[in-house]
Amino acid sequence: MFFEMSKLASKSAKRRIPTNASRTTKSVHQSPSTKDTKVLIETPDQVFAEYVTHAAAAGTGRRIHHLFAGRLVAKGGQIKLLRESMNVLAAVQALNPKGATGLPPPPAEIFSVPSDYVS
Repeated sequence: MFFEMSKLASKSAKRRIPTNASRTTKSVHQSPSTKDTKVLIETPDQVFAEYVTHAAAAGTGRRIHHLFAGRLVAKGGQIKLLRESMNVLAAVQALNPKGATGLPPPPAEIFSVPSDYVS
């Protein structure tokens, strides 16, 4: 998956930032769309956004709608810092055939936030 940060890219082209989401889910991968991305902070040198990815875990077939948060800091057109966070419990429920030990069995479709969540 790629998260585009055109405001912090060079003037000649958009910079595409790969995230770690593609390593945890291998099939039916879809990058976040504009409707699934909400920029919460935007300054000339940094941006913070939340974005939802939609994928199916290759090992279990479970669908996951996963909320990520990302902060990117740039200086002189170069990325100086990229941090992302995610709900690891939702990832465990999607990737592990038995879900997370001690929790109720996971459903076939997992949301890392309520389906009606709005940033």
